Amino acid sequence: MPQTRPLSPRLYSGLRRVVELGFGRDLRLLEPLLRGYAHVADLGCGSGELTPAIASGSYLGLDWDLGQLGYAADKYGTQAKRFACADLTRLPLADAALPALLFSKAAHHMDDDQVQAVLAEALRIAVVGAKLVIVDVYPAGHGLMHDLLVNRELGEHHRQPGELERLAIEVGWTAIERHELRKPTLACYVLVMRKPEEFG
Repeated sequence: MPQTRPLSPRLYSGLRRVVELGFGRDLRLLEPLLRGYAHVADLGCGSGELTPAIASGSYLGLDWDLGQLGYAADKYGTQAKRFACADLTRLPLADAALPALLFSKAAHHMDDDQVQAVLAEALRIAVVGAKLVIVDVYPAGHGLMHDLLVNRELGEHHRQPGELERLAIEVGWTAIERHELRKPTLACYVLVMRKPEEFG
């Protein structure tokens, strides 16, 4: 897994709120995509800013960064919304256990092999027909705030939507939908995938 993110959880979250104009548009897009599922796992949940997209049912946020997890648990943790440290390529979850998964803004910290290892593990723990919602960003602007966030936080692996979608398809996911959100300094996109029947 990648190294611990370089910024503190509070600073990271604050910068993202400024640079991305908050998370409102992300949440408005994600909430209907994940509505109605009894259990959702968020792979690479970070500081948990997308947790409010899971309005009902149980939520498990998984990440490799203990600092980010502590911040997320303090801010968003409840009996139904839990957070745990895990290697995303070796998840402590049973085969075919979950109907919905979220892989949120973590892929840009990983090389292609790491991303595909996470996506293959997601396929293992997903039931047939399960939905995987992938969220990621790539640079789309300039300026001091942009440079600070990109150089310090966004890692080395910026991908266009089609590149990340291809990585998911190669490990067995089927592409369903694609959405893009343009922001002043970052372009955010959402890929919706399904686990096909041949993996049942």
